[in-house]
Amino acid sequence: MKWYIGIRTAQGAHVWVEEDGVRSPLKHLVFLSPTGMEWGYGGSGPADLAMSLIADAAPEYAYEGQRPAVDPGIYMGFKRDIVIFLPRDGWRISAQDIRRWIEVWLSDDGEDAARRHAIVQVHPLLAEGGIEGEPE
Repeated sequence: MKWYIGIRTAQGAHVWVEEDGVRSPLKHLVFLSPTGMEWGYGGSGPADLAMSLIADAAPEYAYEGQRPAVDPGIYMGFKRDIVIFLPRDGWRISAQDIRRWIEVWLSDDGEDAARRHAIVQVHPLLAEGGIEGEPE
């Protein structure tokens, strides 16, 4: 299963993709925040995290050829439903849950935020001891 892991350290916010035991940084699709991806509030960093997560978990909804083109309704909805609620210290969510969220978003015209929020399982992590392999 593919997982997305975010933690906050003294060096800032870090987001990884983990699949089959291999961890790599999530590619930051810079659209609104040149300073990086963030979570836990409703700013530009969380918007870029939402876009980057969707682009990685469900690229068929996120690219036109090689150019990122996530529909603003989808990534802003994901930011409002999920990213602003991610625990500040750390979190883990699956690509499968992100894809389920997109399917519900596309089927309900963006009206049922509680239903969409409930299908995504967020696993809180603590920055201290919550994850190994902190970047240098």
